Amino acid sequence: MRRRFAQYRQTGAYRDGQAVLGFVVIALLFALPILNQNRMVLGVDAFFHLHRFYDAAMQLKTGQFNYFVSLFGFNQSGRIVNAVYGPWFAYLNGLLLLLAGSWVRWQFWSNFIIAFGGLLAGYLALRWAHVRRLYSVAGSMIMVGSLPGLSWFANQAFMSVGAMFIALAVGIGIRMLQQPNRPINPWQMGAVMALGIQVHMLSTLFMLLVLVWFALPAVFRAKRPVFMVLNGLLAAGLALLLSVNVWMPFLHVNMGNRLLRPFIELRGDIPADTLGFTWDGSHNLSLIAMTFIVIAVAVLVLRNQCQPRLDFTTQWTLLGGVLLVVAGSQLLPWRMIMKDADNWLSTFQFALRFGIPGLILIVFGLLLWLQQQPIAASSGMQVATLATGVLAMGMLFTPMTDKMATQSDLKTVVGLTAYTRPKLTVKQLVADERRTDLSRLMLDGTQNYPDYLPISKKTATSLTGKDWYTKNGLDQAYLRDIVLNRLPKMKRTVVDGQLHLTWQAKRATTVTLPVVKYAETTLSLNGQMLDNVKLSRIGAPVVKQQAGRNTLILGYQTPSWLPTTQYVAAISWGLLAFGAVVAQLRRFYKEKE
Repeated sequence: MRRRFAQYRQTGAYRDGQAVLGFVVIALLFALPILNQNRMVLGVDAFFHLHRFYDAAMQLKTGQFNYFVSLFGFNQSGRIVNAVYGPWFAYLNGLLLLLAGSWVRWQFWSNFIIAFGGLLAGYLALRWAHVRRLYSVAGSMIMVGSLPGLSWFANQAFMSVGAMFIALAVGIGIRMLQQPNRPINPWQMGAVMALGIQVHMLSTLFMLLVLVWFALPAVFRAKRPVFMVLNGLLAAGLALLLSVNVWMPFLHVNMGNRLLRPFIELRGDIPADTLGFTWDGSHNLSLIAMTFIVIAVAVLVLRNQCQPRLDFTTQWTLLGGVLLVVAGSQLLPWRMIMKDADNWLSTFQFALRFGIPGLILIVFGLLLWLQQQPIAASSGMQVATLATGVLAMGMLFTPMTDKMATQSDLKTVVGLTAYTRPKLTVKQLVADERRTDLSRLMLDGTQNYPDYLPISKKTATSLTGKDWYTKNGLDQAYLRDIVLNRLPKMKRTVVDGQLHLTWQAKRATTVTLPVVKYAETTLSLNGQMLDNVKLSRIGAPVVKQQAGRNTLILGYQTPSWLPTTQYVAAISWGLLAFGAVVAQLRRFYKEKE
């Protein structure tokens, strides 16, 4: 037995297991302040995602399902959010919320899972790129800890969740250049792209950008370029099959409505949110990230003096990273670029987001360069690199714990874009974070983001900076028409996957209802179907109420193909997982023989 264990300790699987165990410990340490302080970190995007996950949790708990409209979250307004923003991931978080039993315990476990997932994804991606194990451990920590100002842990910004899949895409891209005989593994590439689509579609655009960057030279270096292109097409088909439950409903909603895209920096009186510098990275690039960028530029400039000579793969990786960092900086005229709401670049919303894949590419490139140097094998360099990873995680840890422990001002705690109920105190907010009644925190606050609300053609074609976060902005219209719109004796219930809204009226008059109508939303008022109903700027129906009791029933005409998309995606993932297990078992027994 000892002999077998001694032999196992010499295998790569044992050393990979050590890395995974280390990531578990790091992720636990990273999440522990939530339990230690017994309070949540509520960042700038917190309530938006909390309402998403609460809606999914209550649908699972009550069995009242509607894949498209929000029946419980977002003030029970019938908004479409989860259907166009990672529906399966929302339901998984809803299940985690139910199992955790309170919001504070949910954040502990979600932070642990995301930290562990980010570390593991970074490690796997670096190993795919043939980076040594210890450097892969350090690199994964640096990537998780140094992303510019878009952290899930401090701000609940979803780009940092999608960043783990961007790292996987970089690993796949580098292997295209390293393996000219078989540049693309279609099963691997298709699965990674599908995961990105399932969790965060915007991150998938960056993943695609990264893959195209590496595919351009790889197709010319490939031994069989036609075979590479065919494998790429197979990977694309597999990704679409595995994510059919996301993109088909996404297209369905977008083709039938003009959805208001998330906030774009169109105003000329504010600076574009480009990459900047704060020493700890609490809002932008950390000291470590800036140091890496400077080193990457120096390596590229002095590439001809490098000994050994810098290989093409490392050069191409560093060049892509530097270009993306430049793209996210003030070196480009972003205020002019973002002036037009129809500009395709405005899809990325903030210029600094280009720094996320840029920094990931730079980390990969520098580690590839470092391990080619004679000093890479020295214990001093290995310890220094690992210490840099620990420092990066510590720098991300600091703003999170500071925000949790020391702040007492409500607006500072929940962010300036969150609406909270009148007279709410931080003490009451923290108490509701700990309650088993999950609805209490949802009543405390909401995010006044008007994202994905249906707007008219006139509004869509005339968007300016004044349509966001100004006195007459769409966010204020959302607050007025939905959040603050309390009808007399109003009551909301959910029956058979439909939202029932009842209220009392003293007289028959025109009233704006606190719900949202999309093209496929069905409305029945006092037993009569409403077909051509007038809508407010953000899609709230304006109707004529009757004196006395009024009842509105809001439903959604779910497409007949929706169940098929769920079955196809689930079965496809099941078959892919089964095939991966079989392949691993074959490899294991082959190595054993």
